[in-house]
Amino acid sequence: MAALLGYHPSGLSYLLYKLPPDQKYTTFTISKKAGGERQIDAPVPKIKRLQKKLAGVLYDCAAEIEAGSERKNKLSHAFRKSYSVLSNAKAHRNRRYVLNLDLRDFFPTLNFGRVRGFFLKNKDFLLSQKAATIIAQIACHNEALPQGSPCSPIISELLTHFLDIRLASLAKKHRCTYSRYADDLTFSTNQKDFPTAIAVQTETGWAPGDALKHKIESASFVINDTKTRMQLRARRQTVTGLVVNEKVNVKNDYYKRARAMAHTLFKTGTYVLDGEAETTLGPIEGILNHVYHVREGTKDLAVESEPNPERKKKRQTERAKQKSESPSAIRVLYHRLLFYKHFVAPSKPVLLCEGPTDSIYLKAAIGMLPAFRASLSEVKDGKFTHRVNFFKYSKQAKDLLQLRGGTGDLKYFLTAYKNLVPKYGHAPMEHPVILLIDNDSGSKNVFSLMSSLFHVTATLSTNLPFYRLSQNLYLIKTPPVEADGSSYIEQFFEPVVLGTVLDGKKFNHEKVHDAPGEYGKVVFAEKVVIPEQAKINFANFTPILERIVAAIGDHKAAKAAAKS
Repeated sequence: MAALLGYHPSGLSYLLYKLPPDQKYTTFTISKKAGGERQIDAPVPKIKRLQKKLAGVLYDCAAEIEAGSERKNKLSHAFRKSYSVLSNAKAHRNRRYVLNLDLRDFFPTLNFGRVRGFFLKNKDFLLSQKAATIIAQIACHNEALPQGSPCSPIISELLTHFLDIRLASLAKKHRCTYSRYADDLTFSTNQKDFPTAIAVQTETGWAPGDALKHKIESASFVINDTKTRMQLRARRQTVTGLVVNEKVNVKNDYYKRARAMAHTLFKTGTYVLDGEAETTLGPIEGILNHVYHVREGTKDLAVESEPNPERKKKRQTERAKQKSESPSAIRVLYHRLLFYKHFVAPSKPVLLCEGPTDSIYLKAAIGMLPAFRASLSEVKDGKFTHRVNFFKYSKQAKDLLQLRGGTGDLKYFLTAYKNLVPKYGHAPMEHPVILLIDNDSGSKNVFSLMSSLFHVTATLSTNLPFYRLSQNLYLIKTPPVEADGSSYIEQFFEPVVLGTVLDGKKFNHEKVHDAPGEYGKVVFAEKVVIPEQAKINFANFTPILERIVAAIGDHKAAKAAAKS
């Protein structure tokens, strides 16, 4: 078990048997939306790390089990890749009846004995008694799955799959649709009368039917009667917080509040959340992310579910064009928030490179050059961290900010910066946004746009440490290497590093991915630079890092002068 989880046996034994129980978890409570409090048992970092390892192994097991199954699991929508509250709600849209039920004390019900017994007896595992016991010891606290553990979600999914099968069978028998999101169960139908085996109408409302109650209780779960709710078509129907009457959507008043919060933030730098003034962006970003993925995700799911490959490709092209030329209101709003977060009010200086591999090079150089550890990195709470944010080329960045890497996207960014920044009433610009580009032929279009938008001149032959374009926006070129002043960032590695041969292939800096006989930047960064960085001489990166430090210093001086 220790080897499987990446631990030495003595290390695993210490965490399980030597570390005192009161030093394994921190207990606190959070308020429930419906009132009352929920207890959270959060594992300390060393226990959390172990539980994450276990969770990773079990998620891989679950994926392998599902891949080998003839029937795909479309019943459970929580804690699973490609499933969400959106996919859960979609199964119940446009129905005459929608019934919601809740399982009481979901995680605490999954106790030590049930966890251990599952891994002992389930046909896909059939583990030894010792292995099953160790899994239960890692996963459980106070004899049950705790709310705050990283492995509680996947274990709960494994343990409740048999319940899903039973309830889906009951639903099918009575012409209903069934789905589950964690402890939230939903049944829906278009029949004239809702089947009494699943729910019955009483003088005070609706109650679970005998057959449903028996199925749940025989599986050792208990229904929370206070949360049983029947919703009829004539009124607003919701499933896991989303409206499902005709199409899946967020509640309109929820979106209106989110929009008002965002506009207040852009104007004043603060917004009101639960009656309190808030300045951190995490909560509002979470809200807009939720609205965006519900409203836009419904459209994207319709495209991705197209079975015909040719029609699917055509619809994908049309969808991309629609997003670009006729963006929805939530897309525009969420874009403005992300632009504000990353480029108007960043928490640190932002380094925006041409692609993700450049960031890998620079992080490695900073870590291996002592002269820059103090200026560009620090140790905080015992952890090494950078004093600059390296912009991450994520799926979100590609979709909403249209930043995928390359000078073409940087041209779009410069235009967006010029147009958007004046629209923010609150624009603190406390930290610089630094664009780092290769000084090669691909940069000429960027230089042209710099000149037309910001009236700042740069060419291949100019060699300033940085170019201040506007307010907190800077551009840095790689220092000259060739006779005409041109260069690209890979040239700052020594020839012996660039000449590394992998599986008979040579590195080609012009390629992002592999080609016959060659490997590209991604492989170079991940299989040469990262694993070998302690052996690589990064001295040639000194002038690039000096330029970054100089730009940060210039912005700091400009802000200080403006305040004085």
